[in-house]
Amino acid sequence: MSDRTADYGVPDEASRGKGEPQRGPAGPVPVKPPTLAVRAKLLSDQLGEFLALLRPAGQWNLQAALEYRGFTGLESFTESDYGAQVSKLQKQYEASQRWTETRLAEDPRSSDTLDKFAEILNEWRIPAFLAQRRETQRSVAEKARREAQSNQDKQRNQGLQKAAEDRLQHARRILDRARQKNPGKNTFTVAGDGDRFFPAVNGSPGKEHPDVTGLRSHLGSLEPWLTSNCAEPAAVSLARHANVALSDMLVLTVDADGNYKPPCEHCQGWLEKRADDFYRIKPNTRTSQW
Repeated sequence: MSDRTADYGVPDEASRGKGEPQRGPAGPVPVKPPTLAVRAKLLSDQLGEFLALLRPAGQWNLQAALEYRGFTGLESFTESDYGAQVSKLQKQYEASQRWTETRLAEDPRSSDTLDKFAEILNEWRIPAFLAQRRETQRSVAEKARREAQSNQDKQRNQGLQKAAEDRLQHARRILDRARQKNPGKNTFTVAGDGDRFFPAVNGSPGKEHPDVTGLRSHLGSLEPWLTSNCAEPAAVSLARHANVALSDMLVLTVDADGNYKPPCEHCQGWLEKRADDFYRIKPNTRTSQW
């Protein structure tokens, strides 16, 4: 690597103001090169970033030095080599910070000087190293963001799964009590919003809610028994009288042995299976009171 750090040096072609003309409505629009002062600042800032990375507060950042050595392939470079070269770059950086637009404009060699400055930094591969390091940091940050999001999704899914399990256990406990209290019955249903469940058995007497009457009556009976004999409309009526919305209604039915029992042919006309063990009321059978 060259020892011409007393000349000057830094970024890539873009910092030299060289670029393709942009095309406007009336044709190509010339790209105005940056002023010497702007260009000098770009070069100076890039060199300053490199120096601050390798020697923050005057102390070696060995990890950054190793990254740089691995990037450039300078396996034979020692810490003392770094020290000597970086010290020269440090002086160059301090000098570059003292440049002013006036001084650059007064010196006809300013453009050539900046070219040498950029040349040296490109020889050191400083712009490429900093660009790769920023991309690596961006990738690491993006990976951390995705992992954090994945953990949040996992925790949320676990919470939803736990809530679903608790809801099902709650409904099962109420059904078990209903079975114990009603020997001789063969169908037991609970209906509710998950926090509250209301039990009923087949042939239950009670005041049917108008919404439930509307759900079952327009379908007609598809079984030998009356549509009002089923446990499902009885349980849903109790829940509706307790102000559980039809859109929130969860329905679960078991037989006398506690096994899950699907609704009869008639009740399947207004109930449909969910992804879990519950049933819900079909949207196309909902009344205006939903």
